Amino acid sequence: MALNFDDKDLDIPCPHCGNNIQEKLGRLKTDPELTCTACANTFTIDATKFRDGISEVEKSLDSFMADIGRMFK
Repeated sequence: MALNFDDKDLDIPCPHCGNNIQEKLGRLKTDPELTCTACANTFTIDATKFRDGISEVEKSLDSFMADIGRMFK
């Protein structure tokens, strides 16, 4: 059972003013450029590191769910 977090929101702090920008994880995987709603500055997150990190979390959670499933068989 693969878990998918693409529709989950993530708060990203603006590196210019600190304002939190809420964005969907799925969008950040494909389009890592953000524009701050408070100061209008544009910045880019490191999409490769971001995707790798999300992938590791998803794998860990899949493994955890499989372990839980085995416990109740």
